[in-house]
Amino acid sequence: MRKAGIALSVIAALLLLFVSGCQPEEVTTTVISTKSTTITQTLPASTIIQTLPVLTTVTSTVTFTPATTSASATATNTTTPVETTETESTQRPYRPMDIFSGKFNPYADMDDIFTVFAASFNKGSPKLEGRNPFVLSMTAEGNMYAAVAYLADMAGLSEEEKNNRFNDYSEYGFCEFTGTDGRVVTISQTQPHDEQHENGACLIKLTYDVPAMDMEKYIDLIRDNYNMNALSSFAEYMDIETDFAECSIDVDIQRNETTVAVQYYVDDSEALQQSIAAGLQSEWGEWYGHPSTNITYGLIRNTLVFDSRFGDAVLIIQTSNEVNSPLSEYVEPEFSLVKFGFGFDDAGTCGVYEEREPHYKSVAIHRPEWGEHPDGWNIELCDTNINGYSLIMWYYADEDKYLIQIDRDNVSARFDYFPLTGEYSEGYPDPDSVQQMFNDAFGTQGDGFQDKPLAHMEQLVQELFGMSIDELYLLPKQ
Repeated sequence: MRKAGIALSVIAALLLLFVSGCQPEEVTTTVISTKSTTITQTLPASTIIQTLPVLTTVTSTVTFTPATTSASATATNTTTPVETTETESTQRPYRPMDIFSGKFNPYADMDDIFTVFAASFNKGSPKLEGRNPFVLSMTAEGNMYAAVAYLADMAGLSEEEKNNRFNDYSEYGFCEFTGTDGRVVTISQTQPHDEQHENGACLIKLTYDVPAMDMEKYIDLIRDNYNMNALSSFAEYMDIETDFAECSIDVDIQRNETTVAVQYYVDDSEALQQSIAAGLQSEWGEWYGHPSTNITYGLIRNTLVFDSRFGDAVLIIQTSNEVNSPLSEYVEPEFSLVKFGFGFDDAGTCGVYEEREPHYKSVAIHRPEWGEHPDGWNIELCDTNINGYSLIMWYYADEDKYLIQIDRDNVSARFDYFPLTGEYSEGYPDPDSVQQMFNDAFGTQGDGFQDKPLAHMEQLVQELFGMSIDELYLLPKQ
């Protein structure tokens, strides 16, 4: 009998966190269409109509109306609802986003009255006792009792069962029920729906046990997004081949994140841990109480989790911010900004390379697809010692413009340069000041200074990275 170590019980904790009570508040989003249903329920009258006596049974038509998105909601959730219907493009190799298509998602033809934000599939975990759940996670905002009614109707509940679920949600802000097709529906309140709140909000989880006859395509989805190349650095320490007996995938479009996990069984996990620690440079820590290490392969982060308490097991978790391409095909590029020493902010929108000796120099890169930059530029180049002057340049791709500034003793001068047309602005504070300061810095006369700042920065980038500014800008992050 095979030993049961961490198995997928641990990865289930990770992958199902996003659809449990630990789901972050930012997932509260706006309902995108309407749905009407007739319901009979026993509820505080304030949730139905103010003139009814408290705890009176009433029959009422409730319309599940779209809510107005608040400023805070707009700021914390910009996710577009997923198109869940199957298309002809759902073919191998599968992409992470294909998990939302009708090929894998049994709820793909459900009315678009909820906002889907994540889906997962978990196979082979001993703690799941033979079940292999597909979980669809979504949110709703508006009349929550209509949301409960809609899901109860979809699950085939009787009117009596439906009314009982209304009462559960009204009293506890939570209800769960099993449909006639075996689906498990879990609804958790994230904002109450009462006289103090115009609209309620909830987190919804639909769980479906994938039957054995459909298992192979789900395994293929995981296989197509599990990157064997990413395991090459530690392949000499363990057998990285797998039959995908215990595996999982989680795709979170709100986080723009794909997580694939595969369980391995080894002879001695503690010895393996020690060998990897001695032979590879990596970051060590703990993952839910288990020793773990992170080993990066381009845009993929491998997390190895070691467990020897109930069996010798190693769980390999691959995490990336790619959801639209098959991850098994990814090959780490020869050059990347991270490989060159760029550090990125927490949001991943801007990467900065810095040198502090013999004087401060820096290069910063921001690309629109990485997110919005508050200052609007795409490239920043800085050198603090140009004949005693500090030079800084910003490139704005949408305007094809360099803003070039020089500073000394708290006095600044700057001008604009447009590479496409070769035009220069007169500059600030006036043309004479611009000419005087730039000529002094570069040892030029007249208009001879105009092309010197960009030429200086091109040379600096070439010396630092062995390529042009344009080539550097196009490099991947990792």
